[in-house]
Amino acid sequence: MFASSQPLASQPTLYGELLALLKTPEAPRLPRPQGSFAVQGTLPAGQLRWVEIEDVGVMDEPLWPEAAEQLVEASTPAPFGWRDQTLLDPSVRHTGEIDADRLSLVWREGAFTALQQQVAQALGLPAVDMYLHNLLVYGPGQFFKPHQDTEKHPRMVATVVLVWPGAHTGGELRVRLGREEKCWLRPNWRVKPPCTGLRFMPTAATKCCPCAVAGAWR
Repeated sequence: MFASSQPLASQPTLYGELLALLKTPEAPRLPRPQGSFAVQGTLPAGQLRWVEIEDVGVMDEPLWPEAAEQLVEASTPAPFGWRDQTLLDPSVRHTGEIDADRLSLVWREGAFTALQQQVAQALGLPAVDMYLHNLLVYGPGQFFKPHQDTEKHPRMVATVVLVWPGAHTGGELRVRLGREEKCWLRPNWRVKPPCTGLRFMPTAATKCCPCAVAGAWR
């Protein structure tokens, strides 16, 4: 804070410096990315050739009830982050998960690179790199209340969710930014419970990178 008993105009040096600052043109602002905060799309059949789970085997496409029950048995309760803590509370998050180190995803040649490019374009970013995080298992009545995803990698900007083909009804995914909200599956984001059946969702942490990356789902 500046305080003086003399009028500002009577102090020529300080007055001139402040006047010069006020007349300095603003620095040019970078254009806002031409993308959306949440998007959806369809992955053509056969692009993700198969998902294999350790001690379970390859997931059927579509997933039949018997195989689905095997995944339920292989999953463990999913925790969530709260500040600097990792918590388990089924009243907040009631779903199962299988960690990435037990998963193997095999893509058709070029499909994963194309998916990364499509995600980057939809979000208005120059490029992104995606890292497999886990496989989520939602059964009837299971859910995840409104939350903000924990940053899993430096420069993480989004979460990509793939819904594996399988019989289920109900359930929805809501993604919110400020007062704007988008809803799918009739992502702060919220997963509401399926009414019947099981829903399987491989998820990936997505981070912005300075150039295109042709990598593997890791």
